[in-house]
Amino acid sequence: MDRIDLLNDMRFSSKCYQYGINNSDFSIVDDLIVLESPKENVLVLLDENYHTVGIIDKNDAKVIRIPLEEKIIRYKELYTTTYITLPYPFNKLSVKEIVEIAERIEINETNHGHSSELIVNAEKVTDNKENEVYIQLLSYIKFLGYEIEEYFKNLYQMKVLGFSYPDLHEYLTTIMVNIDQCIDGYIETKTRPFPVHVAGYIGQERDIIEAFNKALYKIINLLLKSKGYEIKSSTHYKELDECEEDTTNLADEAKKLIKILEISEDEVEERYKTISRTFHMDEINLKTWLTKDKKQNNGTQRVRKNNN
Repeated sequence: MDRIDLLNDMRFSSKCYQYGINNSDFSIVDDLIVLESPKENVLVLLDENYHTVGIIDKNDAKVIRIPLEEKIIRYKELYTTTYITLPYPFNKLSVKEIVEIAERIEINETNHGHSSELIVNAEKVTDNKENEVYIQLLSYIKFLGYEIEEYFKNLYQMKVLGFSYPDLHEYLTTIMVNIDQCIDGYIETKTRPFPVHVAGYIGQERDIIEAFNKALYKIINLLLKSKGYEIKSSTHYKELDECEEDTTNLADEAKKLIKILEISEDEVEERYKTISRTFHMDEINLKTWLTKDKKQNNGTQRVRKNNN
């Protein structure tokens, strides 16, 4: 990580602009970029991909007792490891992995908004039964990625203004627990929860429903199935019915998704360039790809898809 390269990188400048920070006001500590905010006591920590790792208030009593460099390293450890875990099913993923996987995901509405397609690494995931759990988990990861980004925006403002704020793991845990509680409440009444119900239960603005409507549907179905319930089709899809409980270890399946990051960002960028030129997108059977040995054709199974 070179200072001159950072100063010439528009992505870095854009990140600094988001926080209202001069792009030359930074130092580098243990491969983290430490941005100096207009408030001398507030520092913003970025990783090599310009993701926010943490925000430090040097006036915080807990920070004062610990050397600043040591505190910065601790923030990095919390971000990159599972030393403190998130709730199931993401207890085997670090925050860094969730953020980076979320960046590789697109959820596009199709059929005039009645359905959706999930894109991973510029490839359309085959929408079939064997990929269902991965599509649902990736939809949840995409939603959490958004929540992490919003968290740091709010945290920065609170730190600058001198207010306390929950830490990231506590914040994400509370969101996930409340989503789970929302689903449990609707199971008790045997009525179907919709995205608007989940968003309302976690205190989100209605804009979140428009942005993550299809993702929230997938999250709801994932949690219902794991609790032994499904949407009853004979009642205009408004009621729930008991079904065979899905005993799949979702944490293990979520852990497999780290393989998505083995595809380089450069390769993903090249795929998008090809799509814009040819109007074709490859299709991937995610389950097959995740379970295949990397030595076998790089593990991918693709089908040429016409996007016209």
